[in-house]
Amino acid sequence: LFPYTTLFRSMPYAQIESVSDPGYGQAAQLWQEQVLKNPGNPQVIKNAAAFFTLTDKPTSEGLLLKGAALEPSAQYWPDQLGHLYSLERDYPRALEQYEKAYGLALGGSGQLSVLPDLSKTSVKAGDLVKAEKYAQELLDKAENSSFDWNKGEDLHDANMVLGQVALRSGDLEAAKQYLLKAGRAPGSNHYSSFGPNMSLANDLLEKGETDTVLQYFDLCSKFWDDGGKLAQWTSAVKEGKIPDFAGNLDY
Repeated sequence: LFPYTTLFRSMPYAQIESVSDPGYGQAAQLWQEQVLKNPGNPQVIKNAAAFFTLTDKPTSEGLLLKGAALEPSAQYWPDQLGHLYSLERDYPRALEQYEKAYGLALGGSGQLSVLPDLSKTSVKAGDLVKAEKYAQELLDKAENSSFDWNKGEDLHDANMVLGQVALRSGDLEAAKQYLLKAGRAPGSNHYSSFGPNMSLANDLLEKGETDTVLQYFDLCSKFWDDGGKLAQWTSAVKEGKIPDFAGNLDY
């Protein structure tokens, strides 16, 4: 079984937003009260930090650091801090935390869970050596793992990051081939619903490589129920535009 501390970010069925929901202030106060009443309870701190992640990042950060102090050997806390710093676009600090999470991983499943974030964040932090190292490890583990529930996404992201490294190192042809390899990865629950990360496709479009990206879109259509996005993006590319990939640059 996968360690509970490593694989799943908090996935609330509903989220109270500070701007639109008049009950946010009361909910925030209740969470703060629960933390004060349960200062040594990691689960309370974990849930409170998740509540504040999108609405009050400094408070969320403080809670995650508190949890890390309570459970210094738990992978969960640095993994979540890495996620929080990524949301803030502070990629060097995010990379530092993801590396801590990787170092605390329990077994192959724990390492595999953090490698996608490690490899993608390394690119964003500008560390191509680490990006290639972690992406290659992700590729090897995903290909050889019998317990990777997210194999399709892991294979896609490993090839995507290796393509980004190749492109930034001046090897355009290798980058194009990595993009097509990424597109040939099997689907996953997440990618079949929300689609894959389009960062390398975006990078190649900036280089004018429309044919390869259009081939990639066609490969993605085999596993992604995209609701018309691929058709829209295809039209934009054929018109000489770079589509607005929105969230698909961050998945």
